[in-house]
Amino acid sequence: MVVPREKSIKSHHQRWLQQMVDVAIYPSIAMTASVMPSFWEKKEHILSVEMTNYRNEKVTVNSLSLVSREYRLEDMNGQMEDGSSSIELEFQERVTKHYRLLPDGDVGTVACSSGNFDGSGSACVFEPAESNGDVVDFLCLESAYLRFQSALKMYQIEASRSDDEESQPRHVSQIRRAKTADSTMEDDKEDPMANTHPTSIARMCPLNDRKTLIDLVCRWSSTNNNSSGDGQKDGQTHNTQLGVRSRETSRGCPITITCQYPSSVTHNFANGPAHVPFEVTARNRLVEAGVEFDFAVERPKTFEFMGADSFHWTLENGGDEVTIPMHAVIPSTGVFNLQQIRITVQRPDKKVPYLFPLQWLVTVQDQ
Repeated sequence: MVVPREKSIKSHHQRWLQQMVDVAIYPSIAMTASVMPSFWEKKEHILSVEMTNYRNEKVTVNSLSLVSREYRLEDMNGQMEDGSSSIELEFQERVTKHYRLLPDGDVGTVACSSGNFDGSGSACVFEPAESNGDVVDFLCLESAYLRFQSALKMYQIEASRSDDEESQPRHVSQIRRAKTADSTMEDDKEDPMANTHPTSIARMCPLNDRKTLIDLVCRWSSTNNNSSGDGQKDGQTHNTQLGVRSRETSRGCPITITCQYPSSVTHNFANGPAHVPFEVTARNRLVEAGVEFDFAVERPKTFEFMGADSFHWTLENGGDEVTIPMHAVIPSTGVFNLQQIRITVQRPDKKVPYLFPLQWLVTVQDQ
Protein backbone atom coordinates (compact mmCIF):
# COMPACT_ATOMS: atom_id res chain seq x y z
CA MET A 1 0.00 0.00 0.00
CA VAL A 2 1.38 3.44 -0.98
CA VAL A 3 0.68 6.34 1.36
CA PRO A 4 -0.14 9.59 -0.56
CA ARG A 5 2.26 12.46 -0.07
CA GLU A 6 1.32 15.58 1.86
CA LYS A 7 2.27 18.97 0.52
CA SER A 8 3.82 20.11 3.79
CA ILE A 9 6.07 17.04 4.07
CA LYS A 10 9.18 16.44 2.07
CA SER A 11 8.45 14.32 -0.95
CA HIS A 12 9.25 10.64 -0.31
CA HIS A 13 7.57 7.26 -0.68
CA GLN A 14 6.41 4.92 2.10
CA ARG A 15 5.40 1.29 1.79
CA TRP A 16 3.72 -0.98 4.34
CA LEU A 17 4.26 -4.71 4.39
CA GLN A 18 1.45 -6.86 5.74
CA GLN A 19 2.62 -9.93 7.58
CA MET A 20 0.68 -12.73 9.33
CA VAL A 21 2.04 -13.83 12.70
CA ASP A 22 0.84 -16.73 14.84
CA VAL A 23 0.06 -15.62 18.40
CA ALA A 24 -0.36 -18.35 21.01
CA ILE A 25 -3.32 -17.63 23.32
CA TYR A 26 -3.46 -19.86 26.35
CA PRO A 27 -6.73 -20.46 28.22
CA SER A 28 -7.26 -18.75 31.55
CA ILE A 29 -9.28 -21.71 32.80
CA ALA A 30 -8.39 -25.17 31.48
CA MET A 31 -11.37 -27.53 31.55
CA THR A 32 -11.29 -31.27 30.98
CA ALA A 33 -14.29 -33.57 31.21
CA SER A 34 -15.02 -37.28 31.08
CA VAL A 35 -18.22 -39.30 30.89
CA MET A 36 -18.73 -42.79 32.25
CA PRO A 37 -21.91 -44.88 32.46
CA SER A 38 -23.81 -45.01 35.70
CA PHE A 39 -23.90 -48.48 37.20
CA TRP A 40 -26.90 -47.55 39.36
CA GLU A 41 -29.37 -46.17 36.79
CA LYS A 42 -29.02 -47.89 33.43
CA LYS A 43 -29.81 -44.83 31.23
CA GLU A 44 -27.82 -42.28 33.20
CA HIS A 45 -24.16 -41.23 33.02
CA ILE A 46 -21.72 -39.56 35.39
CA LEU A 47 -20.04 -36.38 34.14
CA SER A 48 -16.76 -35.39 35.83
CA VAL A 49 -15.38 -31.90 35.12
CA GLU A 50 -11.94 -30.67 36.20
CA MET A 51 -11.14 -26.94 36.09
CA THR A 52 -7.64 -25.47 36.55
CA ASN A 53 -6.73 -21.79 36.97
CA TYR A 54 -3.79 -20.66 34.79
CA ARG A 55 -4.23 -16.91 35.36
CA ASN A 56 -1.72 -15.26 37.67
CA GLU A 57 -4.56 -14.11 39.93
CA LYS A 58 -7.59 -15.40 41.77
CA VAL A 59 -10.42 -16.59 39.53
CA THR A 60 -14.05 -17.19 40.48
CA VAL A 61 -15.78 -20.03 38.64
CA ASN A 62 -19.45 -19.03 38.51
CA SER A 63 -21.35 -21.71 36.64
CA LEU A 64 -21.21 -24.73 34.36
CA SER A 65 -23.66 -25.12 31.48
CA LEU A 66 -24.44 -28.04 29.19
CA VAL A 67 -25.90 -27.58 25.70
CA SER A 68 -27.51 -30.66 24.17
CA ARG A 69 -30.64 -32.07 22.57
CA GLU A 70 -30.47 -35.34 24.46
CA TYR A 71 -29.20 -34.69 27.99
CA ARG A 72 -29.47 -32.38 30.97
CA LEU A 73 -27.40 -31.87 34.13
CA GLU A 74 -28.23 -32.56 37.73
CA ASP A 75 -25.87 -31.64 40.56
CA MET A 76 -24.66 -34.26 43.04
CA ASN A 77 -24.91 -33.16 46.66
CA GLY A 78 -22.22 -33.30 49.29
CA GLN A 79 -19.38 -31.96 47.13
CA MET A 80 -19.13 -28.41 48.52
CA GLU A 81 -18.86 -27.83 52.27
CA ASP A 82 -19.53 -24.10 52.60
CA GLY A 83 -22.59 -24.07 50.33
CA SER A 84 -21.37 -21.11 48.25
CA SER A 85 -22.69 -20.66 44.71
CA SER A 86 -19.21 -20.23 43.16
CA ILE A 87 -15.66 -21.58 43.45
CA GLU A 88 -12.57 -19.44 43.98
CA LEU A 89 -9.31 -20.76 42.56
CA GLU A 90 -5.85 -19.37 43.15
CA PHE A 91 -3.11 -19.64 40.53
CA GLN A 92 -2.68 -23.29 39.38
CA GLU A 93 -5.34 -24.56 41.75
CA ARG A 94 -7.82 -27.07 40.39
CA VAL A 95 -11.20 -28.46 41.36
CA THR A 96 -13.26 -31.43 40.18
CA LYS A 97 -17.06 -31.55 40.12
CA HIS A 98 -19.35 -34.47 39.38
CA TYR A 99 -22.83 -34.35 37.85
CA ARG A 100 -25.55 -36.76 36.87
CA LEU A 101 -26.17 -36.74 33.13
CA LEU A 102 -29.86 -37.51 32.58
CA PRO A 103 -31.52 -38.31 29.24
CA ASP A 104 -34.13 -35.82 28.08
CA GLY A 105 -37.14 -36.93 26.06
CA ASP A 106 -37.63 -33.79 23.96
CA VAL A 107 -34.90 -34.14 21.33
CA GLY A 108 -36.49 -31.50 19.09
CA THR A 109 -35.31 -28.66 21.33
CA VAL A 110 -31.71 -27.70 22.04
CA ALA A 111 -31.64 -26.97 25.77
CA CYS A 112 -29.11 -25.42 28.13
CA SER A 113 -28.69 -26.83 31.64
CA SER A 114 -26.93 -24.32 33.90
CA GLY A 115 -25.95 -24.84 37.52
CA ASN A 116 -23.85 -23.18 40.18
CA PHE A 117 -21.57 -24.88 42.69
CA ASP A 118 -23.57 -24.83 45.91
CA GLY A 119 -23.55 -28.65 46.04
CA SER A 120 -27.19 -28.85 47.11
CA GLY A 121 -27.96 -31.70 44.74
CA SER A 122 -30.80 -29.74 43.12
CA ALA A 123 -31.63 -29.89 39.42
CA CYS A 124 -29.86 -27.34 37.25
CA VAL A 125 -31.77 -24.57 35.47
CA PHE A 126 -33.16 -26.12 32.27
CA GLU A 127 -34.05 -23.63 29.53
CA PRO A 128 -34.10 -23.47 25.72
CA ALA A 129 -30.70 -22.57 24.32
CA GLU A 130 -32.14 -19.60 22.40
CA SER A 131 -32.92 -17.85 25.69
CA ASN A 132 -29.29 -18.20 26.85
CA GLY A 133 -27.58 -16.18 24.13
CA ASP A 134 -24.93 -14.85 26.52
CA VAL A 135 -23.80 -18.47 27.09
CA VAL A 136 -24.34 -20.05 23.69
CA ASP A 137 -23.24 -17.32 21.23
CA PHE A 138 -19.49 -17.81 21.66
CA LEU A 139 -19.97 -21.57 21.74
CA CYS A 140 -21.66 -21.41 18.32
CA LEU A 141 -18.76 -19.34 16.97
CA GLU A 142 -16.19 -21.84 18.22
CA SER A 143 -18.20 -24.73 16.79
CA ALA A 144 -18.31 -23.01 13.39
CA TYR A 145 -14.56 -22.39 13.55
CA LEU A 146 -13.83 -26.05 14.33
CA ARG A 147 -15.99 -27.17 11.39
CA PHE A 148 -14.17 -24.72 9.13
CA GLN A 149 -10.78 -26.00 10.29
CA SER A 150 -11.86 -29.59 9.66
CA ALA A 151 -13.18 -28.77 6.17
CA LEU A 152 -10.00 -26.85 5.34
CA LYS A 153 -7.82 -29.76 6.41
CA MET A 154 -9.83 -32.19 4.29
CA TYR A 155 -9.62 -29.82 1.32
CA GLN A 156 -5.85 -29.58 1.63
CA ILE A 157 -5.54 -33.38 1.76
CA GLU A 158 -7.73 -33.79 -1.31
CA ALA A 159 -5.85 -31.03 -3.16
CA SER A 160 -2.47 -32.65 -2.52
CA ARG A 161 -3.88 -36.03 -3.53
CA SER A 162 -5.25 -34.57 -6.78
CA ASP A 163 -1.83 -33.08 -7.63
CA ASP A 164 -0.21 -36.48 -7.17
CA GLU A 165 -2.85 -38.22 -9.29
CA GLU A 166 -2.53 -35.79 -12.19
CA SER A 167 1.14 -36.62 -12.61
CA GLN A 168 0.46 -40.30 -13.33
CA PRO A 169 -2.32 -42.57 -14.63
CA ARG A 170 -5.16 -43.14 -12.20
CA HIS A 171 -5.75 -46.49 -10.55
CA VAL A 172 -9.17 -48.14 -10.41
CA SER A 173 -9.43 -47.42 -6.66
CA GLN A 174 -8.70 -43.74 -7.32
CA ILE A 175 -11.51 -43.54 -9.87
CA ARG A 176 -13.94 -45.14 -7.41
CA ARG A 177 -12.85 -42.77 -4.66
CA ALA A 178 -13.46 -39.79 -6.94
CA LYS A 179 -16.97 -41.03 -7.76
CA THR A 180 -17.69 -41.52 -4.06
CA ALA A 181 -16.54 -37.95 -3.34
CA ASP A 182 -18.81 -36.62 -6.10
CA SER A 183 -21.82 -38.46 -4.69
CA THR A 184 -21.02 -37.14 -1.21
CA MET A 185 -20.96 -33.59 -2.54
CA GLU A 186 -24.37 -34.13 -4.15
CA ASP A 187 -25.74 -35.41 -0.82
CA ASP A 188 -24.36 -32.33 0.94
CA LYS A 189 -26.19 -30.09 -1.54
CA GLU A 190 -29.47 -31.83 -0.66
CA ASP A 191 -28.76 -31.57 3.07
CA PRO A 192 -31.31 -29.19 4.67
CA MET A 193 -28.63 -28.02 7.11
CA ALA A 194 -26.64 -26.59 4.19
CA ASN A 195 -28.92 -23.54 4.20
CA THR A 196 -28.61 -23.03 7.95
CA HIS A 197 -26.41 -20.20 9.20
CA PRO A 198 -22.99 -21.63 10.20
CA THR A 199 -23.02 -19.93 13.61
CA SER A 200 -26.59 -20.86 14.55
CA ILE A 201 -27.66 -23.25 17.29
CA ALA A 202 -29.41 -25.48 14.76
CA ARG A 203 -26.14 -25.90 12.85
CA MET A 204 -24.16 -26.61 16.02
CA CYS A 205 -26.67 -29.26 17.17
CA PRO A 206 -28.27 -30.88 14.09
CA LEU A 207 -31.37 -32.90 14.85
CA ASN A 208 -30.12 -36.20 13.40
CA ASP A 209 -26.38 -35.93 13.93
CA ARG A 210 -25.51 -35.18 17.57
CA LYS A 211 -27.29 -37.83 19.56
CA THR A 212 -24.08 -38.80 21.31
CA LEU A 213 -22.31 -35.45 21.79
CA ILE A 214 -22.62 -32.66 24.35
CA ASP A 215 -21.03 -29.21 24.75
CA LEU A 216 -19.89 -27.69 28.06
CA VAL A 217 -19.49 -24.00 28.93
CA CYS A 218 -17.65 -22.86 32.08
CA ARG A 219 -18.19 -19.20 33.00
CA TRP A 220 -15.63 -17.42 35.20
CA SER A 221 -14.62 -13.96 36.36
CA SER A 222 -11.54 -12.33 37.89
CA THR A 223 -10.79 -8.97 39.51
CA ASN A 224 -7.41 -7.44 38.77
CA ASN A 225 -6.22 -5.54 41.85
CA ASN A 226 -3.06 -4.06 40.35
CA SER A 227 -2.40 -0.38 39.78
CA SER A 228 -3.59 -0.42 36.17
CA GLY A 229 -7.19 -0.61 37.35
CA ASP A 230 -8.43 -2.91 34.64
CA GLY A 231 -11.38 -3.99 36.80
CA GLN A 232 -13.33 -7.23 36.53
CA LYS A 233 -12.85 -9.57 33.60
CA ASP A 234 -15.47 -12.10 32.55
CA GLY A 235 -14.76 -15.12 30.38
CA GLN A 236 -15.89 -18.59 29.48
CA THR A 237 -14.18 -21.85 28.52
CA HIS A 238 -15.65 -24.48 26.22
CA ASN A 239 -15.36 -28.24 25.93
CA THR A 240 -17.05 -29.19 22.66
CA GLN A 241 -18.15 -32.49 21.11
CA LEU A 242 -17.76 -34.55 24.26
CA GLY A 243 -18.91 -38.08 23.52
CA VAL A 244 -21.54 -39.72 25.73
CA ARG A 245 -22.44 -42.85 23.78
CA SER A 246 -20.45 -44.32 20.90
CA ARG A 247 -22.20 -44.91 17.62
CA GLU A 248 -20.76 -48.13 16.24
CA THR A 249 -17.55 -48.89 18.13
CA SER A 250 -16.29 -48.39 21.65
CA ARG A 251 -12.80 -48.58 23.13
CA GLY A 252 -14.24 -49.66 26.45
CA CYS A 253 -16.96 -52.14 27.20
CA PRO A 254 -20.03 -51.44 25.03
CA ILE A 255 -22.32 -52.95 27.67
CA THR A 256 -23.45 -51.41 30.94
CA ILE A 257 -24.62 -53.65 33.77
CA THR A 258 -26.86 -52.59 36.64
CA CYS A 259 -28.42 -54.56 39.46
CA GLN A 260 -31.52 -54.34 41.61
CA TYR A 261 -30.97 -56.07 44.96
CA PRO A 262 -31.84 -55.64 48.66
CA SER A 263 -29.16 -53.99 50.74
CA SER A 264 -29.99 -56.06 53.83
CA VAL A 265 -31.76 -59.37 54.48
CA THR A 266 -32.92 -60.99 57.73
CA HIS A 267 -33.27 -64.77 57.69
CA ASN A 268 -33.76 -67.68 60.12
CA PHE A 269 -30.89 -70.01 59.27
CA ALA A 270 -32.52 -72.82 61.26
CA ASN A 271 -34.73 -73.29 58.20
CA GLY A 272 -31.81 -73.47 55.75
CA PRO A 273 -29.70 -71.01 53.77
CA ALA A 274 -30.99 -67.58 52.82
CA HIS A 275 -32.19 -66.96 49.23
CA VAL A 276 -31.52 -63.38 48.13
CA PRO A 277 -33.26 -62.44 44.84
CA PHE A 278 -31.68 -59.88 42.51
CA GLU A 279 -31.90 -58.82 38.86
CA VAL A 280 -28.98 -57.99 36.58
CA THR A 281 -29.62 -55.81 33.50
CA ALA A 282 -27.18 -55.68 30.58
CA ARG A 283 -27.71 -52.72 28.25
CA ASN A 284 -26.16 -51.88 24.87
CA ARG A 285 -24.40 -48.49 25.15
CA LEU A 286 -23.86 -48.13 21.39
CA VAL A 287 -26.27 -46.07 19.30
CA GLU A 288 -26.24 -47.66 15.86
CA ALA A 289 -24.72 -51.13 16.28
CA GLY A 290 -25.46 -54.41 17.95
CA VAL A 291 -23.32 -56.23 20.51
CA GLU A 292 -22.69 -59.96 20.70
CA PHE A 293 -21.45 -61.17 24.08
CA ASP A 294 -21.13 -64.03 26.56
CA PHE A 295 -22.59 -63.60 30.03
CA ALA A 296 -20.99 -65.55 32.85
CA VAL A 297 -21.11 -65.55 36.66
CA GLU A 298 -17.94 -66.51 38.48
CA ARG A 299 -18.50 -68.83 41.44
CA PRO A 300 -17.46 -67.35 44.82
CA LYS A 301 -16.25 -69.56 47.66
CA THR A 302 -18.68 -68.36 50.36
CA PHE A 303 -22.06 -68.71 48.63
CA GLU A 304 -23.78 -70.04 45.48
CA PHE A 305 -25.89 -68.65 42.63
CA MET A 306 -29.12 -69.98 41.15
CA GLY A 307 -30.31 -68.95 37.69
CA ALA A 308 -28.95 -68.47 34.18
CA ASP A 309 -25.32 -68.09 35.15
CA SER A 310 -23.84 -68.61 31.65
CA PHE A 311 -25.29 -67.90 28.19
CA HIS A 312 -24.62 -66.27 24.81
CA TRP A 313 -26.70 -63.24 23.76
CA THR A 314 -26.93 -60.53 21.10
CA LEU A 315 -28.33 -57.05 21.67
CA GLU A 316 -29.14 -56.14 18.09
CA ASN A 317 -29.96 -52.43 18.42
CA GLY A 318 -28.57 -49.51 20.37
CA GLY A 319 -30.21 -49.15 23.76
CA ASP A 320 -31.49 -52.75 23.84
CA GLU A 321 -31.25 -54.55 27.15
CA VAL A 322 -31.76 -57.94 28.72
CA THR A 323 -32.67 -58.63 32.37
CA ILE A 324 -31.43 -61.76 34.13
CA PRO A 325 -33.24 -62.78 37.36
CA MET A 326 -31.04 -64.69 39.80
CA HIS A 327 -30.83 -65.84 43.43
CA ALA A 328 -27.89 -65.89 45.79
CA VAL A 329 -27.90 -68.84 48.17
CA ILE A 330 -26.10 -67.67 51.33
CA PRO A 331 -25.45 -70.18 54.15
CA SER A 332 -24.45 -67.80 56.96
CA THR A 333 -24.55 -64.22 58.19
CA GLY A 334 -22.17 -61.56 56.94
CA VAL A 335 -21.63 -59.02 54.17
CA PHE A 336 -21.48 -60.50 50.66
CA ASN A 337 -20.65 -59.02 47.27
CA LEU A 338 -23.10 -60.17 44.59
CA GLN A 339 -21.05 -58.63 41.78
CA GLN A 340 -19.36 -61.62 40.17
CA ILE A 341 -20.29 -60.84 36.54
CA ARG A 342 -17.94 -61.29 33.59
CA ILE A 343 -18.89 -60.05 30.12
CA THR A 344 -16.97 -61.29 27.07
CA VAL A 345 -17.66 -59.16 23.98
CA GLN A 346 -17.25 -60.61 20.50
CA ARG A 347 -15.07 -58.18 18.52
CA PRO A 348 -14.52 -58.58 14.74
CA ASP A 349 -11.14 -60.23 15.28
CA LYS A 350 -11.19 -61.56 18.85
CA LYS A 351 -13.11 -61.93 22.11
CA VAL A 352 -12.50 -59.34 24.83
CA PRO A 353 -13.44 -60.11 28.49
CA TYR A 354 -14.53 -57.37 30.89
CA LEU A 355 -14.72 -57.34 34.69
CA PHE A 356 -16.54 -54.43 36.33
CA PRO A 357 -15.14 -52.48 39.31
CA LEU A 358 -18.40 -52.64 41.24
CA GLN A 359 -19.63 -53.92 44.55
CA TRP A 360 -23.20 -55.05 45.11
CA LEU A 361 -23.05 -55.54 48.86
CA VAL A 362 -25.84 -57.21 50.79
CA THR A 363 -25.86 -57.64 54.57
CA VAL A 364 -27.39 -60.90 55.83
CA GLN A 365 -28.46 -61.11 59.49
CA ASP A 366 -29.89 -63.91 61.55
CA GLN A 367 -33.50 -63.53 62.60
